[in-house]
Amino acid sequence: MSVDCNSIVHFFTSFLRITVFVVLSFGCFFDIWAKRSANIKTYGLQVDLHNAVTDLGGVIYFTTYDGLSSTPLLDYGQSGPILSGELKPLSFGSSTFVTDYGTANIWGNIAEYGAVTLSMPSTDSDSNGVPDWLQINLSVNSNVSGFSKLHYIQPGGFSGDSTISGSFSRSAGSSSGNYNLIYTISGLGSITATGVWFVEYQSGTIEYDDTSYSINVSTKNSYGITEQSTGSSYYSIIDQDNIKLGEIFVDSPDGT
Repeated sequence: MSVDCNSIVHFFTSFLRITVFVVLSFGCFFDIWAKRSANIKTYGLQVDLHNAVTDLGGVIYFTTYDGLSSTPLLDYGQSGPILSGELKPLSFGSSTFVTDYGTANIWGNIAEYGAVTLSMPSTDSDSNGVPDWLQINLSVNSNVSGFSKLHYIQPGGFSGDSTISGSFSRSAGSSSGNYNLIYTISGLGSITATGVWFVEYQSGTIEYDDTSYSINVSTKNSYGITEQSTGSSYYSIIDQDNIKLGEIFVDSPDGT
């Protein structure tokens, strides 16, 4: 038995600690009973936001949205708290992206925290299932809008819910770009926060036989360090031109 397939495979994964089911089209002719390999590209459906610096000299930290009003998710390392910086879609395929945020006072204690919601671009010009702004090979220069919801403010502090406007930019071929967000709080005015953001992109190989597949991909992280990820799962044949990949959990150097 044989299946028609593409030489470059596009594998779409959220990298939000789990991988989603997708349907792929292939374009090289292969015998599914023999183990074969092909090139693969993976696109993260979320981005990393590095800390934002405000025009008032403050710093805004970002971490994974959990939908709760309690203290945002964080880990503790030898040098202090570790936050993910993750900006992710509210649900798979959504152009609404969310993240939790926090700030600290001069003593290093939490000053305020809350959640940010942004409407991000949804254009998918090559119809591959990944919005253009998340693809490393495409440039980005887009306006965004949204709002923040305050969950906690330290006693004596001044803050509140805000409306947000701003922009995300990135050059084609670069994994990093710049963001600019203007927070406007009724009765308090506006602040501007700027920072660097990163898309997640990996490339490597997929190896498959009659029922299962494995991937071995690598990328350079936001610190310029090469990271490798591996994983395996099953697949099923839909028809002559399409297969469906099963859910796959990917092992990465950071343990995800």
